[in-house]
Amino acid sequence: MKLVTVLAASLASLGLVAAECANPRVRQEWHQMSDADKSAFVKATHALTLRPVSNQYADPSVMAWHDFVIGHSNNAFWAHGNAQFYPYHRAMLWQFENALISTGLWPSNKGIPYFDWSAMSQNWWTSDIFSGAYFGSAVSTDPDTCVVNGAFSKNAYTVAPDEHGRRNKYASTGDAKCLRRNGQVGSALNDATSLADHLSSPSYVSFTCQTPVSGEAYYDETNFHSTGHGVLGGPNSDLGDASVSPNDPLFYMHHAFVDKYYWRWQSQCDAFLYDYTGVLANSDDPVSSGTNIASAFFNLDTWPFTVAQVLNTQGNTLCYTYSKSSGDIAPAKRPVCPTPKKFDIPAASAATLSISDPAADSWMVSSLVNLIRVKPVSVAKGIVAARDGNATAVVAVEQPATVAATTEAHETQAAAHGTFGTNHAVEKNETQSTQDQNAYTATEHTNGTTIISYTQMNYTITIPENFEKQLVFTGAVVALNEKGEKERFFPPTKEVAYMATAAGFSSLDVAAGTSCLIAPPPKLSKEYFASMHHSYERYISSYNTMVMKLDVYNEDMIASKCANAVSPSTGRS
Repeated sequence: MKLVTVLAASLASLGLVAAECANPRVRQEWHQMSDADKSAFVKATHALTLRPVSNQYADPSVMAWHDFVIGHSNNAFWAHGNAQFYPYHRAMLWQFENALISTGLWPSNKGIPYFDWSAMSQNWWTSDIFSGAYFGSAVSTDPDTCVVNGAFSKNAYTVAPDEHGRRNKYASTGDAKCLRRNGQVGSALNDATSLADHLSSPSYVSFTCQTPVSGEAYYDETNFHSTGHGVLGGPNSDLGDASVSPNDPLFYMHHAFVDKYYWRWQSQCDAFLYDYTGVLANSDDPVSSGTNIASAFFNLDTWPFTVAQVLNTQGNTLCYTYSKSSGDIAPAKRPVCPTPKKFDIPAASAATLSISDPAADSWMVSSLVNLIRVKPVSVAKGIVAARDGNATAVVAVEQPATVAATTEAHETQAAAHGTFGTNHAVEKNETQSTQDQNAYTATEHTNGTTIISYTQMNYTITIPENFEKQLVFTGAVVALNEKGEKERFFPPTKEVAYMATAAGFSSLDVAAGTSCLIAPPPKLSKEYFASMHHSYERYISSYNTMVMKLDVYNEDMIASKCANAVSPSTGRS
């Protein structure tokens, strides 16, 4: 009994048993705060910019503003576009929140505010966030698009040093030290009505829109996270740059809103609280133990937590909640809650659990088994570690090259899925036939391009010239450019074409009138998706689908003369 109690206590330290969170901090929507609280938050954030860089991420009481920027920049590839996205940024916000409190300028019972821009999607730029009293104008009058007023103006703030040349690679001239922001004033953001339906997703894999082929995660079907970065920050901005976006204080209020969206989905079902499945960016992620299968027992990149420790916002590690805001529109159809597995939500507490208790067999034993990390695969010369897009580990075995092409056979390790990403590798013979379904040929052409042709798949992937193939997945190829930067290439995707309605609402002028009609956000650039290692073609299909749904909504508004309006963003100015 004593041993089991100790083991249960150990599991609690990993976040698997919820400890009491008696007085959670409340994260309020920015516009719900008093002027005094808004000013205090600005002062606390600016105080962090005056601290020296600590070069560590475990003790937020000494962390500086630039520590957060540098940590996010160094791990941007691992933290985006895969299962780790939500827990990674949740942990980052928690450390940032604790750093703010440590300044003595922000109260310990308050969380960081979130900006529910979905509730004012049609005129977000009118928020007082974008005032000289707080975080500076949404659009810049500076020739280098520097912020010129507010606490983070070019005379009051210097961005983090860019030692690896990741910042503003599409803006190579001008002031390199100022915070750049040039928001797309006049362009809409994703409306609350567009975000609501995706909350009905029945699983974490579905909620994060992870594809069964390439393993990409789009966070939700509208891609609202990326749109927030691109529209609020604007072209060539810090906020619009995936690596250095935390240079802009808007990052934290935007990501608090993103985290609230995740929290809202989790809050619908007990089983969702610990549902964490999918794939990581690559099997060589420093925290992955040589597999790309996401597991809640893995550490997070950058931050001193396991994934399990940050899944519950009111567990033994985190202790916060969110206020209700006008953008909290419920989905038209609530998800059917799955039955929680016993290792999702423990059936007994550490004080009462007995070794003879069935719960000890069903969730404790399973949990303890999975605490044993998968040892990184040791491979001989000529074998390249890779991953399969269907959430399976892959080893690609190089074969002798022919004149026309290099043929490589793949070995696939099976992975059993469950909540917490439980996986059990089953090794196969390393010398498989090239007729295996994962086999491919790589054909180098005289024009410098390389064509990846899959033996059992009806598609090819083209790698442009001046790129070196690094990893081949079932549905994507990672290659390095001449600077050693990773880029992901995808098979051709059949685009979901936009079919305009008779009224053509997709071309609405956001700034005109006070109609209840909702305009869509602008399309994001292809360069942005390249930096995020996402398929731009897939994004376009998702975007067109979203716009067509908005058209249907707008048609209903016309027919009902706005009587059926549910968007909080009506009444544009």
